[in-house]
Amino acid sequence: MSEGSSKLTVALIRRILMTAYKLGDPRYTGGVIRMEEVGREIGVHDRDLLEKITRVLVINKDLRPDPETNEIDMFRVTRQGRAKVHRWRHEGQA
Repeated sequence: MSEGSSKLTVALIRRILMTAYKLGDPRYTGGVIRMEEVGREIGVHDRDLLEKITRVLVINKDLRPDPETNEIDMFRVTRQGRAKVHRWRHEGQA
């Protein structure tokens, strides 16, 4: 993987987490987000790519599968994931 593609991947991971955070407002969705909704919001329609990045975010404990479905394409942003989004915003990296 080249340095350029690595930076793009990191940027996409951040963008997906931040979008999931925005879309997962518990007042409106109960906190559950669909992977496809995040993809539509940011203009990424490659399901395989979205699934790979979602898995990375789950492994990093920034997202967790919805316990009722236990499917990778439905998830919630964890406390750790929310803290990262807040930190990025504070640092001006969002």
